[in-house]
Order: sequence, then C-alpha cells, then structure tokens
Amino acid sequence: MIKCFRHFALVFLFFILVSCGSSSKYIEPSANTLKSEVNIFRPSNPLVLTQGVEIAVNDAYVGKIWHDQTLKFNASQGIQEFETSVGLSIGLPNITGFNGARDYETSFNLNKAQHYFKIIFKPALLGGQHVITEIDVNEYKALSKK
Repeated sequence: MIKCFRHFALVFLFFILVSCGSSSKYIEPSANTLKSEVNIFRPSNPLVLTQGVEIAVNDAYVGKIWHDQTLKFNASQGIQEFETSVGLSIGLPNITGFNGARDYETSFNLNKAQHYFKIIFKPALLGGQHVITEIDVNEYKALSKK
C-alpha cells in the first residue's frame, strides 16, 4: 500500500513539474511593430477568493492577476489568443472545479492603440472558468476606481 502511494506521489510530482515548466515567458513586441496596450481588470468574487488567475497570450505567460488588480502590457496588433488558467487552490468543490478552474481560451483582434478587458468567473457544475471579455474605457475606469 505504501509502495503504491509512493509511486502515485512520484508520478503526480512529475506531472506538476512538467506542467509548470512548459510555459514560456511573454516577450513584448519590438519597437518597430504596431502595438496595442492591453489593460485587464479583475473584480473581486468571493467564490474564487483564493484563486490567482494566470494570463497567457499566444501560449506565453504574461502574469498573474488577483482580485481588484489590473494588469497592463503591450501586444502586437492582429489576432492574439488569450488564455486564463488557475492552478490548485483552496476553493469550493463543484463550483470552482475541485479546487481549481478550467482553462479558458479566446481570441481577440487587437486593432486599436488601447484595449480594455475584464475577467469574470462563470461558475459551472463541474468547474467554472475565468472568462475574458472586452469592455470600453469608461467601464474599465469605473471598475478600477472601486
């Protein structure tokens, strides 16, 4: 029994190390390319109080955002794939996906100098998602002032 548990723990540790090391760091576009300033705000939500949301653009890790925080970075103009993910955390089972949330991916066409987004949690029976939605500058300013 103990031998079986040791093997399980070793395999589990291997998968954690591999998954944590597979993301590359985000590199901002060079000065001679067209860029968009990306502004993301995450309002607080008591359902996912212990979850920090990791943001990736085109499979490159940008940063982690917590409740009532903003994240600002530059991205190349054009169609970009945004992804949110959460690792293991303390949460409510069956609301947050057994102490985590499912990954969420979507694409946005960055065609303006500035883009504004918010991250909201959408609960579901077998695991919610942190969804990125584009908002206008007025809504962004109203949310980030609170």
